[in-house]
Amino acid sequence: MDDIFFVWRGSRDELELFVWTLNGIEHKVQFTLEVEKENFLPFLDVGVMKKDGKLLTKVYRKPTHTQQYINWVSNHPKNMLLGVLKGLIHRAHVLCDRKEDLLEELALLKDVFICNGYPLNLVLKTLNESWPKETLKAVLKGVEQQVEAENSKGYFEVLHAPYVKGFSEGLQRRLLRLQVGLVPKTGKRYIQICAN
Repeated sequence: MDDIFFVWRGSRDELELFVWTLNGIEHKVQFTLEVEKENFLPFLDVGVMKKDGKLLTKVYRKPTHTQQYINWVSNHPKNMLLGVLKGLIHRAHVLCDRKEDLLEELALLKDVFICNGYPLNLVLKTLNESWPKETLKAVLKGVEQQVEAENSKGYFEVLHAPYVKGFSEGLQRRLLRLQVGLVPKTGKRYIQICAN
């Protein structure tokens, strides 16, 4: 067990006794305790706040986080690079309960990705397009998952091949017409075909 989040209704002394008792059961398994400070508790990449009797969440980064992500000019497919940006934007929409936290996180992501070489117009366009997409996802989450499950029942081939800048993108488009996916493989110089 790596990380556990729970709400303790007893006193601080009772909590410390509980953890001490757990640590006495098996010496190879030891628990540490982190308690909220000023109504805030970081848990994995989520910051949990207690406000007006409710738990609110937002994106959390450790103070040592460097804000470095894969650079735009690195030798990777552009859809993979764009996926990093879109993934972090999606995470912000999912984790931020309050509008001000979401706007702050999106502004930070804009600056971070521009500093990592992403074109300004692309970053702004991706951020602007995220609002209707993420709103729709939130509203239709259950229906969307059901539709995706129905659509993904077919058989799909996958080609694992080394990434070659300028070539792999065109190959990926051609393979999609044949219902074959292309997954870039690093460090290997041969082509392997497998079923997914």
